[in-house]
Amino acid sequence: MEAQNGAWYSALPLAGNWGDTSIGTTGFTIRQLAPQIWDWYAHPAYDPYWAAIDVEPNYGSVVVPALISGGWYDLFSVGTLRNYEGMRSSAGSEAARAGTMLVIDCCGHGDATAGLPGQVNWGPNKTDPTLTLRFMDHYVKGVANGVDRLPHVQLTVLVPPDTGTQGDTYIFYAKHYPIPGTTYTRYNLSSAARPIRVWATEFSIRRNHRRDRATRSSTIRVIRFPQWAATMP
Repeated sequence: MEAQNGAWYSALPLAGNWGDTSIGTTGFTIRQLAPQIWDWYAHPAYDPYWAAIDVEPNYGSVVVPALISGGWYDLFSVGTLRNYEGMRSSAGSEAARAGTMLVIDCCGHGDATAGLPGQVNWGPNKTDPTLTLRFMDHYVKGVANGVDRLPHVQLTVLVPPDTGTQGDTYIFYAKHYPIPGTTYTRYNLSSAARPIRVWATEFSIRRNHRRDRATRSSTIRVIRFPQWAATMP
């Protein structure tokens, strides 16, 4: 496994036949499932291509609520959190600001790696799988199903195993994100190329874990790297 990981660390995604690699157990290649990636590679810097689809400068144009969902290990997780904060503060109507919700589950972008050797099994506890349909029914069809009275923030908290690969989860509900009491810590990292300054937001939750019925403190730490860090050699 270390040898395989080492190959990934030193690989250049743009080189060779990387796009013809199968994804997990899906039976599809990366190029088949995500052909848009090669458009992204053609625009490594922020240019008119990205400006045309960038939502952040246009929150004020959005006048309907949004259900913003993601995963803790998703490569787009930073955008998920920023979009929620942006919509709650700067959307173009009170209805949009008040109705926007944030839902974060385990784990990455899609389930391609689920069941692979070494992956932690986080158990069956997840946020409501019917929430998307209920959200759309309420805000598009006008169905009075109570979605507007639900907590605006629903986070799946991951409880890692002490040993082995069987973990646990529980759902944490809140009115706001960042969670009240969140602390902000600056980390100064470095590499042979250049230093990196990153910010971590951190908040703690105390709860009775089902696994051993003991009250433990769960700490969620979200680290935001600058975009250029991903392009470092």
